[in-house]
Amino acid sequence: DEKYTAIIALADSQFESGDYTSAKTSYSDALALKAGEQYPKSQITKIDELLAAQQRQADEAARLAAETKALDEKYASIIAMADSQFESGDYTSAKTSYSDALALKAEEQYPKSQIAKIDDLLAAQQRQADEAARLAAETKALDEKYASVIAMADSQFENQEYNLSRESYKDALNMKPSELYPREQLKKISEMFAEQKRQAEEEAKLLAEKQLNENKYLKLIKSADEYFESEKWNSASRDYHGALKLKPEEQYPQSKIDEIEAILADLERKANAKSELKNQYDKLIEIADKQFTNEEYDFAVLKYQEALELMPKESYPKTQIKRIEVILERRSIAERKEQELNLRYSEELEKAEDFFKKEQFSVARHHYKAALEIKPKEKYPKEKLEEINERLQALKNAEQEAIANNPTNFDKKLSIIKEREYAGLIQKADNAFQTSQYTVSKVMYERALSLFDREYPKKQLKEIDKLIREEKNSALSEEYKQLIAKGDKELSANHYSVAKFYYNKAIALNKKEKYPKNQLKKIDELLKSKKNLKLDKEYEEVITRADSAFDKGNLTVARFYYKKALQIKSGEDYPKERLKMIQSKRSKK
Repeated sequence: DEKYTAIIALADSQFESGDYTSAKTSYSDALALKAGEQYPKSQITKIDELLAAQQRQADEAARLAAETKALDEKYASIIAMADSQFESGDYTSAKTSYSDALALKAEEQYPKSQIAKIDDLLAAQQRQADEAARLAAETKALDEKYASVIAMADSQFENQEYNLSRESYKDALNMKPSELYPREQLKKISEMFAEQKRQAEEEAKLLAEKQLNENKYLKLIKSADEYFESEKWNSASRDYHGALKLKPEEQYPQSKIDEIEAILADLERKANAKSELKNQYDKLIEIADKQFTNEEYDFAVLKYQEALELMPKESYPKTQIKRIEVILERRSIAERKEQELNLRYSEELEKAEDFFKKEQFSVARHHYKAALEIKPKEKYPKEKLEEINERLQALKNAEQEAIANNPTNFDKKLSIIKEREYAGLIQKADNAFQTSQYTVSKVMYERALSLFDREYPKKQLKEIDKLIREEKNSALSEEYKQLIAKGDKELSANHYSVAKFYYNKAIALNKKEKYPKNQLKKIDELLKSKKNLKLDKEYEEVITRADSAFDKGNLTVARFYYKKALQIKSGEDYPKERLKMIQSKRSKK
């Protein structure tokens, strides 16, 4: 009994102090002495319940600690990724990551402050982009307005509308004070006005010195000459007859009257011939228009050219020929574009197939998408993209199953995570590359390369470096190309002054290129040729009239036209010889 009482006392003391394991042992020892005693049994039951409660609390505490640790690690991982995205300038992705971190720990201030920074940065970037776009639009509008005003000024200058032209060049100079061309044109106009003023003053002086009794005669001759130049033959003949009454001894009005009579007779013959010519012309135009409607363009051009040979001044066949040239050129361009499109599509598809065979599905997917952008209606790239998605999902399922069957295989799990991260980086890099965001694309390829030393990101990084270099050089070349294109367009439309303006601007941009210099020479040759053709035609018409009058024995009219031919081409011998023959015939009479 004493030993039992002592052990019970010890057990109670251990129980009171919370040493439940020792207390249980002591109660068990007491129970061994007196197996029938209920007290130690009830105490042992209490101890078992207390120990079980303690174990549950310990397990719950361990579980909460593990969840807190996992949450902290996941939060730290997301924050690290967000910081990396923020540092690389990928603000949209960084904002998403910071928002994900905030979803884990809503009370954290850091992701909130970073999101606020990103919003400020994105807003600043948008303001900069808007300002750059506004400035570019203003510059473009100014250039276009300047070119338009210069073109109008040149046209006015060529049409000898010098007052209007001067105001237009002044407007252009106000737009761009540093430009030399309008300044030089204004100087030319001032010199022309000065010369015109000098000539006018000289003529006024000569007229003032003439005798008063010749005023009426001169007035009639002047009026008659104006009518003659305007081909108002009846009015000219009336005033020449009036002048001849005032001065019957003067040969000039009589020669002009003879000439008018010869011209009127010639016009009557030409009118008859022209009527027949018009009938032939109309028939050719009718055939050509029918061929044009039937899209038989080669035959139509031949007929329009035949019509143009009959009546060179008619604009309609010229317009139709130009329309046919434009249609044929558009067809040629469309065919070339289709060929280029097919070639690019085939190249992208070939690359995609190659990477697909190597099971580099992320890269293959990039090239299939590129092929689909070139030809959106093609089914094959869509089918291959669906197949890639299915195969990637199958791989993902297999990996997840492998991890589920062996949860402790951390190396395998890490490899899968790295592969997914690599694939995600390659996808982002490819998307940025396709939209010409080369800086972002470069960062993503470099990050993918840091995960796996593979050939594709290396090749893409070399291509990006090449494109960035080319992009720097292309800005100037693109402006040069636009100027050349505008110059060629204006030259095709026979707007020579405007074309020269664009070619000169192209030369100022790239002095080494020979093409705009050759085009300027071509324009000068065209203008010279055009002027010579006009002179040749005018000379031939005058010689024909002179020969016709000479053959009919109308020597006065013939002499007038031969002299007029010499005024057009002073170096020609033929009209000089004919004038000598006329002089000889008159001397014999």
